[in-house]
Amino acid sequence: MTAIRSQHSRIFERLMAEHRQQVLESLAIGHDTSMYMRLVGQVQGIDDALKISERADFEISGEEPDASA
Repeated sequence: MTAIRSQHSRIFERLMAEHRQQVLESLAIGHDTSMYMRLVGQVQGIDDALKISERADFEISGEEPDASA
């Protein structure tokens, strides 16, 4: 089940997906180890932020997330 999402949530998700793609493209270029680790951390942070945003949508809507997802 998906939560009811606000306009802010939809725009936030789109902008984060665009930013994530830019970071992934930067990763593909190749970097030294410290920059690689930084970029990987950014991707993980973006993924975490999107999950937290989804949890917030569920709390606002009063729905329960699908346990199988």
